[in-house]
Amino acid sequence: AAAHPQRWWMACRRLLWMAAAAAVMCDGGSGYNHHHYSRHATATAARGTGTVMIKKPVKVLGAMDVNTLSATFFNASGSVSVQGSVTSGSLQANTISANVVQTTLITSPTGKITIDADVTMVQTAPAASSFLEQSSRVVLPDVWRLVSHESFDEGGEAQPHWNHRKLSNCGAKDGSDPSAPPDWFLGGHCNIATGELSRLVDSSSLPAHKYVRVTAKLHQIDQWDGQTMYAKVDDRIVWTHVGLSSPDLGIDVCGGSHPESRVGISMDVSVAHSSGSPVKISFGSTGSENDDPCKRSFGVDDVLIYVK
Repeated sequence: AAAHPQRWWMACRRLLWMAAAAAVMCDGGSGYNHHHYSRHATATAARGTGTVMIKKPVKVLGAMDVNTLSATFFNASGSVSVQGSVTSGSLQANTISANVVQTTLITSPTGKITIDADVTMVQTAPAASSFLEQSSRVVLPDVWRLVSHESFDEGGEAQPHWNHRKLSNCGAKDGSDPSAPPDWFLGGHCNIATGELSRLVDSSSLPAHKYVRVTAKLHQIDQWDGQTMYAKVDDRIVWTHVGLSSPDLGIDVCGGSHPESRVGISMDVSVAHSSGSPVKISFGSTGSENDDPCKRSFGVDDVLIYVK
C-alpha cells in the first residue's frame, strides 16, 4: 500500500462505496506526496451491512450505514447510522445513530446536543466533562439518574439505613460454583417471613426531580400458600405478587427442602415525588406474625433507586 498510495486511495473509496457485507479494513498508505494524494479516503456515500474498520482518517461527504464502525478518526458531512457499536477516537457527523457509542467526550459546535432516546445516567453529579462537556447545552428527553444501588454482596449485614440488616444467600443449592463468592441478599431463609424491610433515603441524597423509580429482584423462598409479597414507596403499595408453591412444582434452589416456585422476580415501579422530601422504600409480605421464617421467607436483592 505504501508503494502505491493512489491504488490504496482508490481501493478504499471503492470499498466505502460498496460497504461489503464482510469486514472491510483499510490500513492506509504512508510516505506519499501530500500535494497529490490526501490521507483521507473520501466518498459521497457508503452503505452496507458488514463491519467497517479504518486505521487511517476517513471523510464521507454523504451518508454512511454499517453494522459496526471502528476508526481512529471519522468525519461525515451527512449522517452516520450504525446498527451495532461505534468505537472511534474522534467522530464528527451531523447525525449519529447507533446502539452503543463509547466516548469520553461529547461536544457540539452549536452549543446544543440532542439525544432522541431514553437515557440512564449513572453519574449523579451534573454533566461532567468526562461525558458531556458543560459548555454545551444538553437536551435529554427522558433521563433517569441512578442515585443508589445496593447489591448486598459485601455479606455480613446490610447498611444501617435498613431496619432489618440480616443477609443470606442460597449457597450452592442454585447450582453455582461452591468456590465462587455467594450472591448475598437482604432477608431470606430463617430471617424474615412476615413484616417489612425498609429504608429511608434522605432528601440530601436526591437531586432535583419529579419522579422516583425503584427496581429490585425479589425471592419467595420455600413454602408459600397464597401470601402476598409487596413493595411500597412512601408507605403506599405500588407492587404485589402472590406466592403459591407446591412440593411437586418448582426446584429447590434456596432455603429449606421445599422447592421454590419463584426467585429473582423483577420489580420496576415509578411514582411521582417532590424534591426536598425523603423517600421511603419498603418490601414486605402478608401472613401471620407467628409464621416460621425457616419454613417460608422472602429476600430482596439489587435495589436500585433513580430520579428524574
